Amino acid sequence: MDNSLPPLPPLIGRDAETTGIRELLTRRKTHLVTVVGPPGVGKTRLAQAAANGLDDVFPDGHAFVDLASVADATAVLAAVSQALRLREGAGQSPLDALREHLTGRQSLLVLDNFEHVLAARGEVAGLLAACPGLRILITSRAPLNVRWEQRYPVLPLPFPDPRRVSDPRRLLEYPAVALFVERARTLDPTFSLDGRNAQAVAGICAQLDGLPLAIELAAARVTLLTPQAILERLGGVLDLLASGPRDMPGRHRTLRAAIEWSYRLLSDADQRLFQRLSVFAGGCTLEAAEAVTGADLDSLSALTNHNLLLRDQGSAVDSRFRMLETVRAFAAERLAESGEAEGARDRHAEVFRDLAERAEPELTGPRQGEWLSRLDADADNIQAALRWAAGRDGPLLLRAAGSLARYWLLRGRLSEGCQWLGAAVAASDGRSVADLAKALGGAATLMVETGEFERAAEVALRSLEICRRLVDERGQTRALSALGNARLRQARYDEARAIHEEGLALFQKMRDPRGTAQALNNLGAIARLQGDLDNARRFYEESLRLKREEGSRSRMALSLNNLGEVELDAANVERAELILRESLEIFEDTGARSFVVGVLANLGRASRMAGDLAVAEERYRRSLRLSEETQQRAYVSECLEGLAAVAVERRHLARAAWLLGAAAALRDAAHAPVPPVAQGEYDRLLQRARSGAEFAAAYRRGYATPAEEVVSKALSEAEDTGAPDRETTPAGTTTAARPEDRLPDVHAPDVRVEISLLGPFRFRVGGKEVSDGVWGRPRALAILQYLLLRRPRPVPAEELAEVFWPDAPSVERTTLYATLTRLRKGLKASGLGASALRRERGGYRILLPAGAVVDLDAFTAAVRLGPREVMAEDVLSRYERTLLLYGGDLLEDAPYAGWASLDRDALRARWIEACLAVARRYERAGQPERALEWYQHGLVRDPTLEDAHRGVMRCYALIGQRDLALRQYDRCAQALHHGLDTSPDAETVALRDAIVRGEASVLPVGQ
Repeated sequence: MDNSLPPLPPLIGRDAETTGIRELLTRRKTHLVTVVGPPGVGKTRLAQAAANGLDDVFPDGHAFVDLASVADATAVLAAVSQALRLREGAGQSPLDALREHLTGRQSLLVLDNFEHVLAARGEVAGLLAACPGLRILITSRAPLNVRWEQRYPVLPLPFPDPRRVSDPRRLLEYPAVALFVERARTLDPTFSLDGRNAQAVAGICAQLDGLPLAIELAAARVTLLTPQAILERLGGVLDLLASGPRDMPGRHRTLRAAIEWSYRLLSDADQRLFQRLSVFAGGCTLEAAEAVTGADLDSLSALTNHNLLLRDQGSAVDSRFRMLETVRAFAAERLAESGEAEGARDRHAEVFRDLAERAEPELTGPRQGEWLSRLDADADNIQAALRWAAGRDGPLLLRAAGSLARYWLLRGRLSEGCQWLGAAVAASDGRSVADLAKALGGAATLMVETGEFERAAEVALRSLEICRRLVDERGQTRALSALGNARLRQARYDEARAIHEEGLALFQKMRDPRGTAQALNNLGAIARLQGDLDNARRFYEESLRLKREEGSRSRMALSLNNLGEVELDAANVERAELILRESLEIFEDTGARSFVVGVLANLGRASRMAGDLAVAEERYRRSLRLSEETQQRAYVSECLEGLAAVAVERRHLARAAWLLGAAAALRDAAHAPVPPVAQGEYDRLLQRARSGAEFAAAYRRGYATPAEEVVSKALSEAEDTGAPDRETTPAGTTTAARPEDRLPDVHAPDVRVEISLLGPFRFRVGGKEVSDGVWGRPRALAILQYLLLRRPRPVPAEELAEVFWPDAPSVERTTLYATLTRLRKGLKASGLGASALRRERGGYRILLPAGAVVDLDAFTAAVRLGPREVMAEDVLSRYERTLLLYGGDLLEDAPYAGWASLDRDALRARWIEACLAVARRYERAGQPERALEWYQHGLVRDPTLEDAHRGVMRCYALIGQRDLALRQYDRCAQALHHGLDTSPDAETVALRDAIVRGEASVLPVGQ
């Protein structure tokens, strides 16, 4: 997880602070530490130093995320995701990707410069709530003021009283003086502290309030001025700013004085350059600085010598320069005052538009890796340029965004790309038609990857229409590729083939070997998925030949992996092994770790087919481990099924069943069934696994395992609870894993304990209601509810204290223990028994007797079923009864239940989704009365749900109640107006018009 910073100068005078922060982060109850202090106090360096010493505490590593260039609080999680190099899956938000990556890990995130995005505090709290093993260290000028926050204020460095200087050697005991001397010696090795300059150095440190940044800026002047001269000039600047804005902190005024003083030492030309460089976000290359500001190397050197511009030693590409953010803010103020800001920002946007256009063709060539790194390094500048153009220059935005589509695709930044391409298309003035078509084609390509297949096809068709009108063959191939891939994902193979064949003909007409190779690869994918291996091999081999001639190694590796899959399908194991090894070597050499995941999975299959089970298992495990690191999830199900096949061969049938259940759950969640080409092999594997006597139970355990835990459990050799049984299970009668086996019978006659967490809290023992008064204290009841929801995890006492006494984090243990004692008494009085509250290593948990029914458990098990599994009549009735356990939102109106808000929102969303699924099932089956009931269930929880309103309208129309259908439209319009300040969308309006004309029909196919 680590992403390291460039080397920083030694940290001076911060040993105690470093130790203090580390101690806080190692406490069990501390989840969030905010390092607060004035600008220039050294928060960033302190946080990095503290984090670097905690590798043993956080075995999964730490990551540093600089938020200085993030202009919008809503983009904070996206910036974190980008820093971790996560690839967004289809339909994923940055929060989803982070939750998936961090859950189950012991990791540390360092978020730097948070003060300007404080509105993102809720997202940070939500991330902590979702990831118990995560700790976050934040630097900010202001605290976040959230429940889990532990503030750590950082004060300036201690400095001496310049009026009491006697022994110069004793001055070095003061960290502020030690810092000044150390920095001065890096510039002038002959500098020393002696009787002639000691008092002046002490005076400088005192005048600068011990602020590290100000001291370093002052020390930079020793190559030109003596300490006495520095002190004299510094004093004059401070006097000048003493009458500045009184609402600013004094130390902020001192820091501004230090920057102002350094700024005034520059020549007029250097001052103008300093101002113009402030338009860069995240630094710049020498080439970009020259283009935007007219700088040259000598003038940049003048700024670096004054420590107003830093050389970025950590850059992997061209030489880069950057400003400290406080210095950049000062420079931006001066630029605004100069009247040159708009012109400088216009030039900045043009430079990065040009960079995007230069990079675009390189991203499909042999220098792809180099250009991806260049764009990565300037990602902040690209964002700044797009933001500036969005409000000022629509044609520039259209050109830049259209050229960046492939970059966003390769880097997995799908939602960001769709957002900017959508904004560019919306801002188009209709004059740049060719640029519009290009942006539409790029948007369609990204939409295919986000799973918006029909929308992608619509956008691609729009792009194709424009390109045909313009006779733009290049643009036509781009649109055809996106359109064909959308149809391929929709399993509309004949359409996809015709589209890609048209694209191939155009590429060949243009004599474009790159495009020809791409089209051949697409045709190979269609052939393989339909089981036509001969044609798939022919297409892939020709594609590979062209890519070898082109010299693009990463594109060659992709074709090799695809060709290896064909050879495996054809049972040519030795040939597949050779091809896949070549692919793996290229990907590992180019650092394309996310692609290595798939090659390893295919190599695991090759080893398994060759009978080398040990090697197969190791390859599958390597693929799974790498999938966890890169968040490349496409091959996880295949790896689990491969491990299941290995387990079957070893007669570990219960483990095989667990793995197959876990894989099935992942496939159901992603709506990604086993492809036809692999269905036969999968069916044979499933049949062999079913010969184990424990198949059904193990399969259910695997299916019920949370997705974020599947890989870690699959990689473990043995689990304490809920893990696959690794002992050999003798073959017996076949036991199928039926969907109804995963649904508890909530009306079984022998249930003794019934607990309702959905809606108002209810606790029944032996058929009798336990009143709230039994628990004595409201917090005792709230802790019971918390422990019930967190089952089976033991909850530490520190966690309970933080949740229920957030305003008193140092609450005495006696207070907590007295509440727990009262809870035990309540459990005893209820008839459940005081021993139901058990203290174990790691915390407290509630133990329920066998046969106990918790409505939340039953509801959660039900909504885990895939949509196809609940369609059977014998499953549907029990599924409906289980869904109706949702008597209201989680712990509705319960006191002290604010901690449940995230769970409450997620459960409400799953309830609504399940209601719509049942309603659609009945509507398709020609039972509009039953469908109507379930659509209305959904509207009870979300009156603005337009899909449900349309369902009600259709059902009323189908049963001949057209007036009620039209009245429902009015209710929909009112709900949307009052709830979302919007109007019904075009689809709803069209349905209303159809009902008026008497043309309403059942639910459209595919919805």
